Amino acid sequence: MPHTDDIRAAVAANDWPALRRLSLVNGGFGRIRDAVWPFLLHSHDAAASAPSKQPQPGEPHPDERQIQLDTDRSFVLYPVGDDRKDGLKQDLNALIVSLMRRRRKLHYFQGYHDIISVLFLTLPYSVALAAAEKMSLHRLRDAMGTGLEPLVGQLQVLKRLLRLADPEIAAMVETATPLPYYALSNLLTLFSHDVPTLHLIQHVFDYLLCRPPSAIIYLAAVVILAHSDSIRKLVDEDEAGMLHAVLTAFPPVNDAPVNDEEPRFTSPGPSATQSLWQADDDSLTSDSASLAESYAPTETSATSLASEETASFDGSSRISRSPSVDTLVDDVLPVTHKESAPAVTASRSLSDLLRQADELYLSFPPSNPRLAMRQIFGPQSVLFTWNEQSGSASCASQSEDDPTSSPLTDDEAEALVDTPQHIIRPDFVDEDEQEELQPKKYLDTPSRLAFTEWEWWTTSRNEYTPTPLTIAATTVMVASIGFAAYDISRINAASR
Repeated sequence: MPHTDDIRAAVAANDWPALRRLSLVNGGFGRIRDAVWPFLLHSHDAAASAPSKQPQPGEPHPDERQIQLDTDRSFVLYPVGDDRKDGLKQDLNALIVSLMRRRRKLHYFQGYHDIISVLFLTLPYSVALAAAEKMSLHRLRDAMGTGLEPLVGQLQVLKRLLRLADPEIAAMVETATPLPYYALSNLLTLFSHDVPTLHLIQHVFDYLLCRPPSAIIYLAAVVILAHSDSIRKLVDEDEAGMLHAVLTAFPPVNDAPVNDEEPRFTSPGPSATQSLWQADDDSLTSDSASLAESYAPTETSATSLASEETASFDGSSRISRSPSVDTLVDDVLPVTHKESAPAVTASRSLSDLLRQADELYLSFPPSNPRLAMRQIFGPQSVLFTWNEQSGSASCASQSEDDPTSSPLTDDEAEALVDTPQHIIRPDFVDEDEQEELQPKKYLDTPSRLAFTEWEWWTTSRNEYTPTPLTIAATTVMVASIGFAAYDISRINAASR
C-alpha cells in the first residue's frame, strides 16, 4: 500500500514531521505499528533479545501487590478471547513487574496497566518490555514519582488552555468543577482507560507518540470542546449537575483505515510541519508567530474546527474555585453507566479530532505565557526534557532554555524521580485562584475591622498545615481509590 510505504520510508529517513502528518490519516499507522512505535519510543535498538515471560528475578517492588490487583482485571475494555485471557493477564503482570524491578525508583500508578496493555496488545512481546521502559522513563516519568502533584499541574495548564480556546465553554464547565478533574483519567492514562476500542486507542497512541508529551493536554482540551453543544444544552436546561457525565466521555468517532478491505471502526460511546511539534523546550523558547508562518492547515481540518465550534480563540479568562473531595471523585470516575446522560448521535472522524488538537497547539503553543507552563513545571519535567531524536534531552541546561543539551540516558531519567521539586514547582501560586478565593467580607459591627475567610486561612496557617497543592494531590489520590472501585464494579457487571 502507498500509505504503508510512506510510513516505512519516514521511519527509515528519521522523518518525524512526515510521521506526524501520516498519523493523521484514517487508520493511523495500521498494521506496521510494531515497526513504528519502537522507533518513536527509541526502543528499537534495545529489542535484540526477547525477555522471559516470567517476572525478572530480584527483590520484589513495593507496588507489586497493586500491580497484581490491576492486571487481574485487565482486558475488560479491550477484550480478548476467554481462552487466552488468563495467560495474557499473567504475561502483562510479568512485563510490568519486570520493568518495576529493573527501574526501582519508578512508582506504579493505577491506570498504568491500561497504558502498558495497549503496548502489550500491539507489539510483539519481544519488544514490548523495552518500549514500556522507554515510555515510562521519558514520557510517563512525571506521574511515576511519590505523588500526583505533576498531574495537578497538567490540570492547571488544561484549565488555562480551555479559557483561551473557548472562554464561554470554560466558564460553563467550571461550574461543575474548578479544576478539570474530569480529565484526570485521560491525562493519566493517555486515554487508554476510556477510549472504547483497541483500534481507536492505537490510533490515539500513533498521534501522541510522534509528538511531545504536552500533546496529551491539547488533545484532552479538544475532547472537552467537542462536547460544546451538549454542554450548552445542559446549562440552558439548568442541568449543570450532569456535566460530568458528558465531560468524562470520549466523543463518538469513526476511523476508517486507508485499506478499504479492513473494517470500519466506530466509537459506541456518547498538516503539521517540523516546527509545529518540536520538543516542548524548543517551542517554549520560540515565538508563536514563527510557528504560524511555518504551519499551513488543510482546508478540511480548518473547516471542521470551525464547524464543530471547538475554539473561539479570543483569549478571555475566568476565575476558578477550590475543589472538594466529593466533586473530585465524581468527576474522575467514568460515568458511562448513567442512562440520563445526553445521547450523542453524530459521529466525526478521529483524524479530524486529532487535527483540531494540532491547530489548538498552533494557536496557543506551550510558550504562550497565559498557560504558565514554565511557572507550574520545573526543568526536569518530561514536558521539557523530552527530545524526538533521543527520547529525552539533558535537564542540565534546561534552566537556560538551551535546546542543544545532550540526551538523557535511561539511568539519568530514572534518577530525576528523586527530585520532585524540580518536576513541579511547589511555590507556584495561581493568581486567578487567589482572586476567586477572596469571599465577601463579614462585619460584626461597623467599628470592627473587616476580615475574610482567605485572610483567616493565610494568617492562621502554621507548619502543620498542608499547602493547597498538597491538598489537591491528596484529593487526587483519594479519587484513585474510587477509580479502582469503578473498575471492580465494571468487571462484576461484565461477568453477569
